[in-house]
Order: sequence, then C-alpha cells, then structure tokens
Amino acid sequence: MTQYVWHAQYAAAMLETIPDQELITTAEDAIHARLQDSLNGHAISAVELQAVRYALDHLCRLKRELQGLRPAS
Repeated sequence: MTQYVWHAQYAAAMLETIPDQELITTAEDAIHARLQDSLNGHAISAVELQAVRYALDHLCRLKRELQGLRPAS
C-alpha cells in the first residue's frame, strides 16, 4: 500500500479505540494541507484523490461517533 504524507495522521486517528477529536482534527488538517499543495502545483494522482475521499468520509463518521459518545448537556 502506498503511504501518503497525510496517512500517518489518518491512521493514528482511525486506530484509537475511543475517538479522539484532536487526532481527527490533525488528520483532517494534514489531508487539507495535501489538497492545498495539489492546488499549488504538486499534482495529486487519481488514486491518492480517491484515498483522500475515503479518508475524509471515515473521519466524518468517526466525528459523528464521537458526538454520540459525549454526554448530553
């Protein structure tokens, strides 16, 4: 499997037993930085773009799970 520059942060967020907002945010920031980099002339392959979509979708699901774990105020 190809390792992208943002993949370590994504994996750290996904491998936590209990979702961690800070890790999720760090992963999202790393992915968005890569997308911004692609707009600045560092091309992104179709394969990496698909991996980005997949990762962002899973991070979004993880955030919804985290919201469900928080006690009601």
